[in-house]
Amino acid sequence: MTGKYWILAIAIVIIAFIGVVLDMKRMSTAYPERIYFTPHGILQNPYHAWPEAPSGVLRSTPAMGFEWVVGWGWNFVPAPKYTASLKIGISVDGRSFYKTEDFVRERVNLYSKLHSKNVMSYDWQFDGLAFSFKFFLVKESSLACLVDIKNDVATEKTITLHAIGRLFSSKPYSVSGLRGPDSLVLSSPALDLVLTLGSTERSVAQKFARMESEIEEWIKNNDLTSMEKIETLFLAYGMMSFELEVPAGAEKKVVLVLSRGDTRT
Repeated sequence: MTGKYWILAIAIVIIAFIGVVLDMKRMSTAYPERIYFTPHGILQNPYHAWPEAPSGVLRSTPAMGFEWVVGWGWNFVPAPKYTASLKIGISVDGRSFYKTEDFVRERVNLYSKLHSKNVMSYDWQFDGLAFSFKFFLVKESSLACLVDIKNDVATEKTITLHAIGRLFSSKPYSVSGLRGPDSLVLSSPALDLVLTLGSTERSVAQKFARMESEIEEWIKNNDLTSMEKIETLFLAYGMMSFELEVPAGAEKKVVLVLSRGDTRT
């Protein structure tokens, strides 16, 4: 995705975020402050209508993420045509948070402060830091996440944010990944699909994997090495890593966007 189109995508995300803020205000008046929700669910995709317009169901994925599930209806289709997801990983103070088991191990309560048809958040606290990840749909083909990190301690904190894109095909189609200057691309010509992962921050590392266990190990070790590309079948992961400095008493916001298009765009 070229620079001007990426700027346009970010502008659309900002416009969509205005709706998210309005949703947050409505939720704050509808529910007491200490009423929280389980960190699971779906977001409304008004562009999806099976089978005429299979844009995809948007469902949560453990521990922190959402995915499009495309081509899986009520007519006993054994598997979706493809799934495309955006997930989050965090490395801080020598600890990693990616799988549900990571939160259990560190005795961290993962919950959702905000859960409407338009936006869902993943919220948690660790070592004086408050994390919030708000997922929402931007038009039909962009899934965004607003990352909000607050530092309530008296010293600066360094946090590594990992954004993971995933493309899965239920058939043995080729899937490739390519590193770009400002974004990461996963694509499949057989699916006529291109996924572009980008951010308002500049990444310090980009890499690709064939198995999620590789992603888990990289986040666990806070691995900031990079690779240029990958070629595989069925499944590919792409990870962008960002080093965030959050001063004492300050707050850091980042926008992540996973956009999809066809191979001709």
